[in-house]
Amino acid sequence: MESSSGSPSSKVSSAKPGDLTLDQLKPGYIVHLKRKNQFDSRYLALSGIDEGGLHHPALVLSTVQDTGGNGNLLHFPGRVVTCVLTTFNDREIYDAQPPSQWKNYLPIAPQRTHPMDPKKSRSELAPHLKMVSATLRKTSYVKIGVINTVHVSMLKKV
Repeated sequence: MESSSGSPSSKVSSAKPGDLTLDQLKPGYIVHLKRKNQFDSRYLALSGIDEGGLHHPALVLSTVQDTGGNGNLLHFPGRVVTCVLTTFNDREIYDAQPPSQWKNYLPIAPQRTHPMDPKKSRSELAPHLKMVSATLRKTSYVKIGVINTVHVSMLKKV
C-alpha cells in the first residue's frame, strides 16, 4: 500500500502469519533479514543495506514506533536499527578479512577471542557478545562497522 507521497505506507496490508511486529522486537534479539523478493523492494533502497546482507541473521539494536513519514526511511514508522551477523562462509575472520577490517566485527561467544585482543585468550575482558539462553550453530560475528536501519517487514524470526 502506498501513501499519497508514493512512499511505502506504515500500514501493512500483506502481513503474513509469522511476520514480526515492532512490539515483538527488543534490543539484543537476533532476527533474520528476509530475501529480496519477500518484502516491498522500496524498503531495500531506502534502507541502504547491501543486498549481500539480506538473508542473514541480524542483531536488533533498537526499534522506533513513530508516525513520521517524509519519504525517508529514517522517518518511517516501523524502523529497526540492526547489525548483520556473518559466518564469513564458515571461515575464520583471520582468513576472511584483512587485519585492517577486524575492528568492524565482534565475535559471539563461544567463539575465539576478538582478533584484536593482544593476549589472544578467551579472557572475559576480550570484546565479544555472549548469548544468554542459546548458542549459534556456527562461528559468528556481528558486523559492528555498519549499522542498518530497515523496515520491520524486512525481518522474520530466526
